[in-house]
Amino acid sequence: MLTGRFFPMIGLCVFLLASVIMLVRTLIKKKTPDTAPDDGEQNAESHAASFSYKEALTVLVIVLSGFAYAFLMEHSGYLLTTAVAMAAISYFVGNKNIWSILAVSLVTPIIIYLVFSKVLSVPLPVGFGL
Repeated sequence: MLTGRFFPMIGLCVFLLASVIMLVRTLIKKKTPDTAPDDGEQNAESHAASFSYKEALTVLVIVLSGFAYAFLMEHSGYLLTTAVAMAAISYFVGNKNIWSILAVSLVTPIIIYLVFSKVLSVPLPVGFGL
């Protein structure tokens, strides 16, 4: 029987599979010199080949945080889990402006929650056994 979790789980699996494929392809690709600087595809290929250890670690942390987010959503609820995840990922990928992190990670989940729960009548997890 299809539940409300079916399509989000399918989306998560597709996203994770695509992320892993991209990560593996990038890590095994050999570094090639830029031979045609005006060719956009060649530049993208050479940039992908120069994938650093720090970038790989960033991708890994984001993927793992996706799993943690899915697990904690049931226990902590949508608002708290999303706000913390957004703030942590934003900081980890390089945004060091605390005020912008707080503003975006607090306002965005609230707006999404109001749209889904009040306008579209889609219940989101409240958490803490409520």
